[in-house]
Formats: sequence, structure tokens, C-alpha cells
Amino acid sequence: MQSFMLKNPDIDILLEFLEESYANKFKRVKKTASVIFGVFLHDSFFQRMPGDLTLAIVLDYEANANLATVWCIAMGGVRMEANAQQAAERDFIIDVGKIAIDHNWKVEYGPEKMALKCPHCKAQYVYLAEEVKGSFADSTRCQNCGRLFHPE
Repeated sequence: MQSFMLKNPDIDILLEFLEESYANKFKRVKKTASVIFGVFLHDSFFQRMPGDLTLAIVLDYEANANLATVWCIAMGGVRMEANAQQAAERDFIIDVGKIAIDHNWKVEYGPEKMALKCPHCKAQYVYLAEEVKGSFADSTRCQNCGRLFHPE
């Protein structure tokens, strides 16, 4: 999962981009005078790996602060590997970054997160990437079934 903040974005341009480029499956946008909240789902087929991939994009815009917080998480079918999901999230970040540069929006990136799945019971967890690369690098114990597994 990736997250970032856009300072002083033109929210109409951002919404149009998300709706046109990342909402082929589902779109829901709720607007009030001070807040815009949106959820976008985009199904893709990436040639890097066989299988379907879905990107979930969540937008939280605060009009008073002129600040948009965006989260992106890629989810794949049983044949997808984590590196394809991370690549899809990076591609999304690059796409938004290009728009931000074109419109002089300031971007602040949050800490990178990784989803882990226990191969034994299929329980899923989300951790900061630095935790997975650091203390969890060798193995971790599933909180659901108690068995050890190696993060991938």
C-alpha cells in the first residue's frame, strides 16, 4: 500500500484523472462543502505477470486545508505475486506524480507499506515496508494460526 498527500491540488483535475484512468470497475465520490471522499476500483491485466490485478484508490480531500490524501493498494488473484502488486502501485504513483509536476502541486509521500499473507491459513497483514525488510526479514509468526512463515 502506498500513500501520499497533494498540497494545493486542483481537485477537479485530480477527480477527472482518477475517474478516467482508475475507475473502470467502480467509482463512488461523496462531496460536502468542506470534504470530498472518493473510492475508485480499477481492474487491469499486467503483462509482467499472468492474472488479474485490481487497484483500490481512496481519496480524502479537505477543502479548508486544500490538501488531498491518497491511498493506493493493489490486490491480485491467486496467481499474482507481490512484486507485480508493488509495480502497479508504483505506476499509479508515477502517473499522479506527472500530473502533480504539470500543475505545480506539492507531493509528500507516506511510508511504503507491504501486504503479507500467511501461506498456511491465508490471513493477511499490512506492515511498513521497512519492518518487513528489517525485523521480519527472516521469518514472522502468524497472529492467526501461530505458524512461522517467510515474508515475500
